[in-house]
Amino acid sequence: MSDRSEVVAMPLFVESWMNHEVVSVEEKTPVIKVIELFKLRRLLFVPVLRRGKVVGLIADRDVRDISPSKTAVMDVRELHYLLSRMKAGDIMQPNPTTIRPQETVETAALKMLEHGAHAIPVVDSRGRLTGIITQSDVLRVLIEITGISRGGVQLGFSLSEKTEGIEEITSAIKEKGGRIMSILGTRDAEDACSREVYIRIMPLEEKPLRSLIRHLKKMFDVV
Repeated sequence: MSDRSEVVAMPLFVESWMNHEVVSVEEKTPVIKVIELFKLRRLLFVPVLRRGKVVGLIADRDVRDISPSKTAVMDVRELHYLLSRMKAGDIMQPNPTTIRPQETVETAALKMLEHGAHAIPVVDSRGRLTGIITQSDVLRVLIEITGISRGGVQLGFSLSEKTEGIEEITSAIKEKGGRIMSILGTRDAEDACSREVYIRIMPLEEKPLRSLIRHLKKMFDVV
Protein backbone atom coordinates (compact mmCIF):
# COMPACT_ATOMS: atom_id res chain seq x y z
CA MET A 1 0.00 0.00 0.00
CA SER A 2 1.36 3.43 -0.90
CA ASP A 3 1.90 6.21 1.61
CA ARG A 4 -0.95 8.25 0.13
CA SER A 5 -3.46 5.47 0.84
CA GLU A 6 -2.56 5.20 4.50
CA VAL A 7 -4.29 8.42 5.51
CA VAL A 8 -7.81 8.56 4.13
CA ALA A 9 -9.23 11.97 3.24
CA MET A 10 -12.96 12.28 3.73
CA PRO A 11 -15.35 15.12 2.94
CA LEU A 12 -16.29 17.08 6.05
CA PHE A 13 -19.06 19.09 4.46
CA VAL A 14 -22.45 19.07 6.16
CA GLU A 15 -24.17 17.65 3.08
CA SER A 16 -22.08 14.47 3.37
CA TRP A 17 -23.15 13.76 6.97
CA MET A 18 -26.60 15.31 7.43
CA ASN A 19 -29.91 13.46 7.41
CA HIS A 20 -31.43 14.05 3.99
CA GLU A 21 -34.87 12.59 4.71
CA VAL A 22 -36.38 15.02 7.20
CA VAL A 23 -39.91 15.02 8.57
CA SER A 24 -41.21 18.59 8.81
CA VAL A 25 -44.49 20.31 9.65
CA GLU A 26 -46.10 23.60 8.72
CA GLU A 27 -46.33 26.41 11.25
CA LYS A 28 -50.12 26.01 11.42
CA THR A 29 -50.11 22.21 11.80
CA PRO A 30 -52.30 21.28 14.82
CA VAL A 31 -50.26 20.31 17.88
CA ILE A 32 -52.32 17.12 18.21
CA LYS A 33 -50.96 16.00 14.83
CA VAL A 34 -47.43 17.01 15.84
CA ILE A 35 -47.66 14.86 18.99
CA GLU A 36 -48.93 11.90 16.97
CA LEU A 37 -46.11 12.37 14.47
CA PHE A 38 -43.43 12.30 17.17
CA LYS A 39 -44.91 9.15 18.70
CA LEU A 40 -45.47 7.25 15.45
CA ARG A 41 -42.12 8.10 13.86
CA ARG A 42 -40.13 8.21 17.12
CA LEU A 43 -38.71 11.57 16.15
CA LEU A 44 -36.29 13.75 18.10
CA PHE A 45 -36.49 16.94 16.05
CA VAL A 46 -38.97 18.36 13.54
CA PRO A 47 -38.32 21.59 11.59
CA VAL A 48 -41.28 23.94 11.24
CA LEU A 49 -41.89 25.60 7.87
CA ARG A 50 -43.70 28.68 6.64
CA ARG A 51 -44.17 28.69 2.87
CA GLY A 52 -41.31 26.21 2.54
CA LYS A 53 -38.81 28.12 4.67
CA VAL A 54 -37.57 27.12 8.12
CA VAL A 55 -39.02 29.33 10.87
CA GLY A 56 -38.74 27.03 13.87
CA LEU A 57 -37.70 23.71 15.35
CA ILE A 58 -39.62 21.37 17.64
CA ALA A 59 -37.70 18.95 19.85
CA ASP A 60 -39.10 15.89 21.59
CA ARG A 61 -38.76 17.74 24.91
CA ASP A 62 -41.11 20.44 23.61
CA VAL A 63 -43.71 17.75 22.99
CA ARG A 64 -43.12 16.20 26.42
CA ASP A 65 -43.62 19.59 28.06
CA ILE A 66 -47.23 19.71 26.85
CA SER A 67 -47.98 16.03 27.44
CA PRO A 68 -50.54 14.99 30.11
CA SER A 69 -47.78 13.90 32.49
CA LYS A 70 -46.63 17.52 32.65
CA THR A 71 -50.14 18.88 33.29
CA ALA A 72 -51.74 16.15 35.33
CA VAL A 73 -53.62 18.67 37.50
CA MET A 74 -55.74 19.70 34.53
CA ASP A 75 -58.96 18.02 33.57
CA VAL A 76 -58.41 15.67 30.61
CA ARG A 77 -61.15 17.30 28.58
CA GLU A 78 -59.75 20.76 29.29
CA LEU A 79 -56.29 19.59 28.26
CA HIS A 80 -57.52 18.17 24.97
CA TYR A 81 -59.46 21.36 24.32
CA LEU A 82 -56.36 23.48 24.83
CA LEU A 83 -54.20 21.21 22.70
CA SER A 84 -56.79 21.20 19.93
CA ARG A 85 -56.45 24.98 19.65
CA MET A 86 -52.63 25.01 19.59
CA LYS A 87 -50.50 24.98 16.46
CA ALA A 88 -46.92 23.92 15.80
CA GLY A 89 -45.92 27.57 15.87
CA ASP A 90 -47.06 27.82 19.49
CA ILE A 91 -44.59 25.24 20.80
CA MET A 92 -41.67 25.58 18.37
CA GLN A 93 -38.31 27.16 19.12
CA PRO A 94 -38.48 30.17 16.76
CA ASN A 95 -35.72 31.29 14.42
CA PRO A 96 -33.35 28.37 14.99
CA THR A 97 -29.76 28.65 13.87
CA THR A 98 -29.29 27.09 10.44
CA ILE A 99 -26.42 25.99 8.25
CA ARG A 100 -25.76 25.50 4.52
CA PRO A 101 -24.95 22.09 2.98
CA GLN A 102 -21.57 23.38 1.74
CA GLU A 103 -20.42 24.49 5.19
CA THR A 104 -18.19 22.20 7.24
CA VAL A 105 -19.13 19.87 10.06
CA GLU A 106 -16.70 21.81 12.25
CA THR A 107 -18.82 24.91 11.67
CA ALA A 108 -21.93 22.94 12.63
CA ALA A 109 -20.23 21.79 15.85
CA LEU A 110 -19.23 25.37 16.68
CA LYS A 111 -22.78 26.61 16.11
CA MET A 112 -24.17 23.85 18.32
CA LEU A 113 -21.79 24.85 21.10
CA GLU A 114 -22.43 28.58 20.76
CA HIS A 115 -26.23 28.28 20.59
CA GLY A 116 -26.74 25.24 22.83
CA ALA A 117 -28.36 23.46 19.88
CA HIS A 118 -28.76 19.69 19.69
CA ALA A 119 -29.75 19.82 16.02
CA ILE A 120 -29.44 22.35 13.21
CA PRO A 121 -31.69 22.51 10.13
CA VAL A 122 -29.75 22.58 6.87
CA VAL A 123 -31.08 25.11 4.35
CA ASP A 124 -30.23 26.23 0.84
CA SER A 125 -29.54 29.80 -0.30
CA ARG A 126 -33.28 30.53 -0.28
CA GLY A 127 -33.78 29.25 3.26
CA ARG A 128 -35.53 26.07 2.14
CA LEU A 129 -35.02 22.89 4.13
CA THR A 130 -32.63 20.33 2.63
CA GLY A 131 -31.72 18.28 5.71
CA ILE A 132 -30.82 18.32 9.38
CA ILE A 133 -27.58 17.64 11.25
CA THR A 134 -27.56 16.55 14.89
CA GLN A 135 -25.02 16.15 17.68
CA SER A 136 -25.03 12.42 16.97
CA ASP A 137 -23.96 13.12 13.39
CA VAL A 138 -21.09 15.31 14.61
CA LEU A 139 -19.96 12.57 17.01
CA ARG A 140 -20.11 10.09 14.14
CA VAL A 141 -17.74 12.32 12.18
CA LEU A 142 -15.36 12.52 15.15
CA ILE A 143 -15.31 8.73 15.44
CA GLU A 144 -14.61 8.38 11.73
CA ILE A 145 -11.81 10.92 11.46
CA THR A 146 -10.00 9.59 14.54
CA GLY A 147 -10.29 6.00 13.31
CA ILE A 148 -11.02 4.77 16.83
CA SER A 149 -13.75 2.42 15.61
CA ARG A 150 -11.11 0.58 13.56
CA GLY A 151 -8.84 0.05 16.57
CA GLY A 152 -5.17 0.86 16.33
CA VAL A 153 -2.91 2.77 18.71
CA GLN A 154 -2.93 6.51 19.36
CA LEU A 155 0.37 8.29 19.96
CA GLY A 156 0.62 11.85 21.28
CA PHE A 157 3.43 14.35 20.68
CA SER A 158 4.15 17.78 22.14
CA LEU A 159 5.62 20.12 19.53
CA SER A 160 6.90 23.67 19.45
CA GLU A 161 8.23 25.90 16.68
CA LYS A 162 11.77 24.96 17.72
CA THR A 163 11.24 21.20 17.45
CA GLU A 164 10.65 18.83 14.56
CA GLY A 165 7.32 18.93 12.76
CA ILE A 166 4.69 16.41 11.79
CA GLU A 167 6.57 15.36 8.65
CA GLU A 168 9.55 14.18 10.70
CA ILE A 169 7.29 12.26 13.08
CA THR A 170 5.38 10.48 10.32
CA SER A 171 8.64 9.57 8.58
CA ALA A 172 9.99 8.07 11.81
CA ILE A 173 6.80 6.05 12.27
CA LYS A 174 6.94 4.69 8.71
CA GLU A 175 10.62 3.77 9.10
CA LYS A 176 9.61 1.39 11.88
CA GLY A 177 6.78 -0.16 9.90
CA GLY A 178 3.96 1.93 11.34
CA ARG A 179 0.95 2.70 9.13
CA ILE A 180 -0.85 5.95 9.86
CA MET A 181 -4.65 6.05 10.14
CA SER A 182 -5.33 9.62 11.27
CA ILE A 183 -3.60 12.81 12.42
CA LEU A 184 -5.19 15.40 14.70
CA GLY A 185 -3.67 18.48 16.32
CA THR A 186 -4.48 21.11 18.93
CA ARG A 187 -2.95 24.47 19.83
CA ASP A 188 -1.96 25.35 23.38
CA ALA A 189 -4.38 28.06 24.54
CA GLU A 190 -1.67 29.70 26.67
CA ASP A 191 1.28 29.24 24.32
CA ALA A 192 0.62 29.88 20.64
CA CYS A 193 4.00 28.36 19.75
CA SER A 194 3.14 24.99 21.29
CA ARG A 195 0.78 22.30 20.05
CA GLU A 196 -0.04 18.67 20.60
CA VAL A 197 -0.39 16.20 17.75
CA TYR A 198 -2.18 12.86 18.01
CA ILE A 199 -1.44 10.17 15.45
CA ARG A 200 -3.37 6.91 15.29
CA ILE A 201 -1.55 3.98 13.68
CA MET A 202 -2.69 0.56 12.54
CA PRO A 203 -2.46 -2.20 15.18
CA LEU A 204 1.03 -3.62 15.80
CA GLU A 205 2.24 -6.65 17.70
CA GLU A 206 3.42 -5.86 21.21
CA LYS A 207 7.14 -6.19 20.50
CA PRO A 208 7.22 -3.97 17.36
CA LEU A 209 4.99 -1.45 19.15
CA ARG A 210 7.34 -1.20 22.14
CA SER A 211 10.27 -0.81 19.74
CA LEU A 212 8.47 1.96 17.86
CA ILE A 213 7.61 3.87 21.04
CA ARG A 214 11.21 3.64 22.30
CA HIS A 215 12.42 4.91 18.93
CA LEU A 216 10.00 7.84 18.98
CA LYS A 217 10.82 8.82 22.56
CA LYS A 218 14.48 9.20 21.62
CA MET A 219 13.58 11.75 18.95
CA PHE A 220 10.40 13.50 20.10
CA ASP A 221 8.48 14.62 23.17
CA VAL A 222 5.92 11.81 23.44
CA VAL A 223 2.99 12.61 25.72
